[in-house]
Amino acid sequence: SIEIMQAPIISTGHVSERDSKLITQGIEDRSINGMQRDEGWLVHIATNLKDREYVSNIPSLVQVLKHFAAYDYHWVMFDCDGNHVLGLPTYEW
Repeated sequence: SIEIMQAPIISTGHVSERDSKLITQGIEDRSINGMQRDEGWLVHIATNLKDREYVSNIPSLVQVLKHFAAYDYHWVMFDCDGNHVLGLPTYEW
């Protein structure tokens, strides 16, 4: 039996340009549990919301992670061609 993961795929426009740079930096320095993709990121929700000081410095990411944690997802895929989600702010950059 293979475990199957489900993750919402949303627009990178749900994070600000400033925060997008901090997400990339955080993934590179391993302060964010995730991976860089050609057109976005895959970010783990639970480990990035628990006991992490940096999350307060990336408010648009925190808002997305909290939104999807309420639906019991463990990961969020950010993609430049992903859909916009009602109820989450969007940013032009």
